[in-house]
Amino acid sequence: MSFQCDASTDEKTFLGVKLLSALHFELKLNRPYIVKNLLYEKQVSILAGPSNTGKSSIVVSIAAHVAMAHAFGEYRVKRTAVLYVAAEDPEGIRERSIGFKKADPLKLAVFEVFPERFNLADDGRVDSLIACSLAFKEHFGAERLMVVFDTLNLCIGDSDENSSRDMARVLANAQRIAAKTNAHVMLVHHTGNGETGRPRGSSAMSGNVDTVAILRKMENQGEDVPMVLITQEKQRSVPKGKALGFKIESLRMGDDDEGDPFTVPMAVPVIADSTLIAKPTTKIGSESDIRSTEVLRVLRALFAKDAARFYEVREISGAVGEAFESVRSNADSLRKATRRSLDALIGAGKVEADGNGGFRVLANTPPQGHEPIRVHH
Repeated sequence: MSFQCDASTDEKTFLGVKLLSALHFELKLNRPYIVKNLLYEKQVSILAGPSNTGKSSIVVSIAAHVAMAHAFGEYRVKRTAVLYVAAEDPEGIRERSIGFKKADPLKLAVFEVFPERFNLADDGRVDSLIACSLAFKEHFGAERLMVVFDTLNLCIGDSDENSSRDMARVLANAQRIAAKTNAHVMLVHHTGNGETGRPRGSSAMSGNVDTVAILRKMENQGEDVPMVLITQEKQRSVPKGKALGFKIESLRMGDDDEGDPFTVPMAVPVIADSTLIAKPTTKIGSESDIRSTEVLRVLRALFAKDAARFYEVREISGAVGEAFESVRSNADSLRKATRRSLDALIGAGKVEADGNGGFRVLANTPPQGHEPIRVHH
């Protein structure tokens, strides 16, 4: 029978598939995001731009920010593990990441580079990637995942990017990765010659993804440092967010054996003041509870690395994520907020101090869930 209805539950199936009511369901007000108003879980995006506009530098910057849970521009982020398929230039991706190293002194951010090409048109390989991605998340204890393919044309095998049929299959597999792993999948691509407002190739690329972001070089800005603007040309499920600017700076790392400067590109958001970030309209638990939960998460991760070591407030404050975004721009305020959370956790019997300014999680502290912990102040 092709249509069935369970009288006790009113559940209906059609051709073996459960029907979903369009009118009677519980609306979810909080969309699970990686970068709010830009990148969401279980979705696929294309970020496209002309050659030599700093695409990879900008994607690395976005990836580093979400890996460290640091907001950028006017965009809030959630801490996310990053798997970067660097099909074009794996060493270059690592070089573009090095400038963010100081912001992760305790090495807690998960940002790993896969240094080979990958064929998104191969269903079997995609099955393997899904399984490995789930294991990747489990290994790092990551709640969220972002998978980047850079560049798309090197990750489609012998498929033709101008073929709607070929690209529909590629994008269906990208969507499958996102759906099966709850990840956000980002495809880095080129714009066409003379068509700077859309991804190069078949129109299926724009039609079969959730988000399309286009990079444009900003001319005549009166500065020596190149600037690039990201505009959102498409958002399937949310309003388009504001444009975001990046400066492509040249970061000097030292000198080579012949005394010449060695530099790497680094994309820096033009608006980086955390005071400009819009505050959430609703919160789960108090701000102090949310911050204490984040500090405990950091200490648990550090305990897993070295169970004997105690960490200073300065070290811990450098590793905390989005819960401390409103005070991140002021080092003294950040340290004080971190210390208040540590004191609360000590009072709750979850953290111990060594008497010399060091702190660590107690070994018998149970694993925390997704809800904020409750502490007594």
